[in-house]
Amino acid sequence: MKKYEDPDVWIMNLELLRQRIAECGKTIDDNKLIIHILYHLPKEYDNINDQYLKELDDTKEIELEDLHTDL
Repeated sequence: MKKYEDPDVWIMNLELLRQRIAECGKTIDDNKLIIHILYHLPKEYDNINDQYLKELDDTKEIELEDLHTDL
């Protein structure tokens, strides 16, 4: 995600890409998409990023919808 890019638009585009990839026979589960999102957020989202990465480290289940809402 670029510094001033709208996270809603960015995530929607990622979900569309995931759907297109699924149409080609390869699935990307929510956890992989969530990790991709977290590792590509700009520094402005460090607080949210740290929170979600800690939850992943604690093996908590993260919902894509929750992450999307928090961003």
